[in-house]
Amino acid sequence: MNNKLSLMFFLKGFLNKIPFPLIQILLNHSLRKMHNKYPRIFAKIAEKEDVSFLIVPLDLPFNFYLIVSKDNPSLSVERKDCDFTADATIKATLFNLLNMFEGKLDGDAAFFSKSLVIEGSTAAIVALRNAIDSENINIVQDLTEDFGIFKKLLRKIVILGINKYNNLNTIINELQEELLQDCNNKLKHNSQEINNLKQELSKLRATLLNN
Repeated sequence: MNNKLSLMFFLKGFLNKIPFPLIQILLNHSLRKMHNKYPRIFAKIAEKEDVSFLIVPLDLPFNFYLIVSKDNPSLSVERKDCDFTADATIKATLFNLLNMFEGKLDGDAAFFSKSLVIEGSTAAIVALRNAIDSENINIVQDLTEDFGIFKKLLRKIVILGINKYNNLNTIINELQEELLQDCNNKLKHNSQEINNLKQELSKLRATLLNN
């Protein structure tokens, strides 16, 4: 999954220019909003103690580090090469991550198809999943509530952007699969041709030696 092409391959230069402090401001606002609206989710996950998650969007040039706490959760943006110790690590495309945190992703199917990779504490992942499933979450709707008369338009723009992004990623991945399959077929054909030539050379060598 990590080897697949995505829009990050083409947009990496642009995305890397986004200042981390700006991303952090957006994350702080988003987390505060979600914590105020869904305090039970945070309380369920961190029922006994704080739980940390390293969230790895495979099509973005940075990661997110989430600490779930009843009263003081935190979410930070981190570089890909940063080494963090977390209770659990979640790896998926941005689209699948959004669907997962809204409870719309079939986690079992995604896990077995390797479009979702989970590492670390099983208890932490189960607590996260159970807490999400207990609420009706709509991230885009929740985060655009403060935009007044513009919220409906903004939601449409964001949803359209996310869908277009995912569709382009899907097309790129499908093209990559076709190219890889074509290359593999050509390699198999060339390998067979080489084996045939080796056999012909062996026969020719044997003929020459017998003569």
